[in-house]
Amino acid sequence: MFGNFLYFIVVLLIYNTYQPPESPLVPVAEAVGAAAGLAVLFACYARLAFRRLEHAAERLGTAAADNRYSTLTTRLSVMAVALFALDVYGLNLPAYIVSLPGLQALPTLQALLFLLLFVGYLAIVWAVGHSSQERIYRTGTTRLSYVAANIAFALPVVLPWLVLSGVADLIGLLPFDTPRRWLATPAGEFGYFLFFLVLIAVTGPA
Repeated sequence: MFGNFLYFIVVLLIYNTYQPPESPLVPVAEAVGAAAGLAVLFACYARLAFRRLEHAAERLGTAAADNRYSTLTTRLSVMAVALFALDVYGLNLPAYIVSLPGLQALPTLQALLFLLLFVGYLAIVWAVGHSSQERIYRTGTTRLSYVAANIAFALPVVLPWLVLSGVADLIGLLPFDTPRRWLATPAGEFGYFLFFLVLIAVTGPA
């Protein structure tokens, strides 16, 4: 859980600090094709790494195999973060998303699309690692349920940000200038986040 929290924080920082160029150097078709090709290469590398682990698990004890599995999953997750950064800064994929009709006024939806891209990279790790996980732990779970469980486990990390940012977007769409101006000030941002923190503390489990 803590690892997922760090990954998503880093991914959001990567996305939020990106400044799209006036004119992307790579055409959209080539950028999307390159991103898809990198995703395929990443999947192939992950499958090869997990296959090696499966072969090694035959001679390793459960504890050693568990440690190797955790280490490999962490390394591939960090590679997924690096791949996401390459998509953003190297291929300038957000520059094409911003230009889509209807998304200019919804920055949270734009960011959510790229968070889903990162979740897709993590899903590749979980999907190709399922065989190794099953061989080591023998839980009897299917590949689909294993991936779905990991995605569900990561949702609590994303939901607070999604609610905070989504409500801020909706305030920006209201036909009133005062809430928008107030939210654009440091005091407004602080008060807005403080309100949600108090709300979570009050409505959370006792």
